[in-house]
Amino acid sequence: MKKLPLIVLFFTLFACHPDQNRTIDINDFRMNTSDGSRLYFDNVRKSNYNMEELDQAGINIYTLKNTSNKTLTTKIIHNWRMDQAYLQIQLNDSSLSSLSYFNEEKKVASLPVKDLNFIDQTRSALVVYNLILTKKLIFQDSQMNDTLVFDKEGFRITCFDYLRLTDNR
Repeated sequence: MKKLPLIVLFFTLFACHPDQNRTIDINDFRMNTSDGSRLYFDNVRKSNYNMEELDQAGINIYTLKNTSNKTLTTKIIHNWRMDQAYLQIQLNDSSLSSLSYFNEEKKVASLPVKDLNFIDQTRSALVVYNLILTKKLIFQDSQMNDTLVFDKEGFRITCFDYLRLTDNR
């Protein structure tokens, strides 16, 4: 009987902590925000971001503070008029329009990252997120010569916060 409070505490702690290493199905994700997810983001996670408000457009843009490398970045775009959020993926090398990686069949796959709409940008960012979680390499070219060097942890954190904001976690 003395161990019952410890057991309850143990299960409570693990029940409230989402699985941070679970990959996302890039064909089945939600973009809608809820009151609870916005409240969590505003009260817990928002302080880790620089925020740009575009009132006339009805959006807030969140960029993670203290990112060490700006080669490949992502931002959370919150459209508060539509109760939706998106990820914006940005490759800061103007000569590159896509990235390469090995897919599940061990074949070279190309991932576009420029000139995409919000849905495709979110999907591309989630592909990179899944690659980070599975510890796969991302390359700058289709010949697989140059590995892309970027702040993977910052990218992962931004994507994870986006997934919590849109109730995908």
